[in-house]
Amino acid sequence: MLRLAKRAVLAAVVTGAVAPATAQAAPVEITAFSVSPACARPGSTVTANVTVRNTGLLPQRTYAQTRTSYFGWTVQTSQVHGPYEVPPLLPASTSMQETVPWYAPWGSYTVTLGIGPSPSDPMGWSTRTAPLQVAPPPAC
Repeated sequence: MLRLAKRAVLAAVVTGAVAPATAQAAPVEITAFSVSPACARPGSTVTANVTVRNTGLLPQRTYAQTRTSYFGWTVQTSQVHGPYEVPPLLPASTSMQETVPWYAPWGSYTVTLGIGPSPSDPMGWSTRTAPLQVAPPPAC
């Protein structure tokens, strides 16, 4: 009987009838992300501001990457930045300036920032988005 019960549990796990344990939370998470000014003209400079928090008891090494989308299509993916050391149990903030390409079409963009554990997975732990409007000089 015990052997039959073990087979039933194994079959349930294999077929997905029993849910696996939930994944642990990421050790570092993005708590705030913004792009300022939120409206910029082509060729101008914007500042990306980010705050992350290490939820663990040890320092964590993390990498970062941004993806910019226009009408849902990814139009630019940054290089992987890092590594960054995040101290334990504390928030850490930084800012980085970027130039809006002079050829960027006017419109609404979404900038997604991600952080992750390695250069091959730079967006694996946490992501946040921020809006960016690109418009001609009188509008911004």
